[in-house]
Amino acid sequence: MNYRKLALAFLILAIGISANFIMSDVLENINRGFAVWDLMHFLFPLRQFYSLISETFLVIAVMIFLFYVCRYRKYDYVPYYLIMIGAFYFIRAVLLPLTPIPSPYNYDYGFLYALLPQHGTFPSGHAGMVFLFFFMTGDKVLRYALLMFAIATVFFLIISRGHYAIDVIGSIMITYIMANVYKMRDYADARITTKLLKKV
Repeated sequence: MNYRKLALAFLILAIGISANFIMSDVLENINRGFAVWDLMHFLFPLRQFYSLISETFLVIAVMIFLFYVCRYRKYDYVPYYLIMIGAFYFIRAVLLPLTPIPSPYNYDYGFLYALLPQHGTFPSGHAGMVFLFFFMTGDKVLRYALLMFAIATVFFLIISRGHYAIDVIGSIMITYIMANVYKMRDYADARITTKLLKKV
């Protein structure tokens, strides 16, 4: 493993997460008006345990992704994974003050929020994490498992009033674009390498 890349990856991750928490604290001190209407909130009544279910599914998704990394010995990709997570949180930090939507009413905060309180809704950090793991996993069976847990995580996240549906949709779009930009770069590198090899 290239330790310089790993150190850079940890730096990017730290910058992204720090920026996310700084912007979150800024939003906490701003009066952002009233919560907005969401169809999912209207259709599903609030239950106290929804946030616990959502965060449990998120933790399981993290475990599945770590299993994938260890099972296929993707240790050389760890810097890439950390950079992707850091970049997502940096993008979230930029978007939070640009879209200062107030949090939904009556959110029953779960155990992860108690450990790492955040404010602001768009895009969803929970959804971003689980869908990043889904897009970065190569094994088909584990991808299906991650997709299942990702959908369950965001469903219970929305109906627990942790996020609006648009926050989740935005996160999925951002992580999809991020994962595919990286894949396109790999594809372009492979084509260039193939052309060079043909010339030799």
